[in-house]
Amino acid sequence: MVGVHICICAPNSRFACLLREDEGDGDFDPSVEASGGQSYTSAGTARMFKLRRSMHQLASLRTQKEKEVLTAREELKLCHQKIQSVTEQRNDLEEEIERQKEAERSAVVFRLRAQHKHVCLMLHNEEELRSRIKAELKQHELELNKVELELGRLSLFQQEVREEEEAYKLHKAQKAVLRLQQQRKASQNMQLKRQHLINEQAAEKMKMEAEHQRKAEASRLSHMITDKYLKETIKRINQQKAEEEQQRMEMQKRRTQAAESLKSNIEANKTHITITSAAEAAAEKQSHCY
Repeated sequence: MVGVHICICAPNSRFACLLREDEGDGDFDPSVEASGGQSYTSAGTARMFKLRRSMHQLASLRTQKEKEVLTAREELKLCHQKIQSVTEQRNDLEEEIERQKEAERSAVVFRLRAQHKHVCLMLHNEEELRSRIKAELKQHELELNKVELELGRLSLFQQEVREEEEAYKLHKAQKAVLRLQQQRKASQNMQLKRQHLINEQAAEKMKMEAEHQRKAEASRLSHMITDKYLKETIKRINQQKAEEEQQRMEMQKRRTQAAESLKSNIEANKTHITITSAAEAAAEKQSHCY
């Protein structure tokens, strides 16, 4: 957009320049960011608001100038009416003065001439006022024309202003959407982290419970194995003791049997010896008898 110069200045410097935009400020140009989103440059934002402010100021100034023109025209109309009324009053006085002159009424003529002088002074003042009002009206109309001219020039940029406003609104909406997406993403990340922490805690708890269960099972199996080994050991010891007792009893039985057999043999030997001795004695005795 070219630089727009908007200046409404009266010759008497009653109005200051509303806005001066240096040429070469550059057009509004929404640039595309690296991420693919549309960014609204600060220069474009400043130009948009500056142009809108200028149009609003000119519209307000046009309303003011229209009121001033309307007021000046009303004042000029009233002034014309007053001049017409005073002129008629002057003409009436002049006619009355002529009639009183013909009637030779000097005192009345003197009084009428004083009134005539006063009316002429009023007429002169009203004519001067009319001249000033005309000049002011001309100046107001000139200033109004300048304002309307500037508004006409700025109206050429209204579509661009609308487009810039739409781009600005779109940019704000995109920023709002992006901010909402970032907030949602941050919330999702927070929820994911929280869920991840919950999962880790649950997994750690399950791991601890599994480890505790494994240790309990291992302890139970160890106790079972120990009890089984102890029972088997006791069983082996008892069996060994029973076998030893059985062997001892068998040994004792064999010893008893051997002792009894030995005793029987001894008794038998004694009997045999006794019988043999008796037989030998009897035989010897018998032999002596022969």
